[in-house]
Amino acid sequence: AAVSPPSPSEFFSLATAAATSGRYDDALLILARLRELYPTTRPAMTSYVTSAGILLHRMNQPDEARRIFDAYLSRNSRGALAAEASYGRAVALEQGGHRSEALAAWSALAQTFQESPYARRAQQKLAGP
Repeated sequence: AAVSPPSPSEFFSLATAAATSGRYDDALLILARLRELYPTTRPAMTSYVTSAGILLHRMNQPDEARRIFDAYLSRNSRGALAAEASYGRAVALEQGGHRSEALAAWSALAQTFQESPYARRAQQKLAGP
């Protein structure tokens, strides 16, 4: 009998376990497979932000992280994680040395998500050092 693939939430749990144990490449592969098999599910949407966070904070790949944050935001500009993704995108731009783009991203974050906890951080960034 054919073995069915894990459910979306099982994929996400496997990826979380891999990332928690420092197997970041494995986590990214699992999350990519989740998006491929179940593209419209909540775990798949969450996996964009999780993948980008791993790339940004654990693997020091800000440009790749930004690409994935952008992919999430292009699908979910008002999604549950849009403020977090916008914040991550701004951090990724900053860490990648894209200063003018980062300032524009901080400004957009402060304006678009005024009620978000990320807006205060954006305002601090815009105010300077």
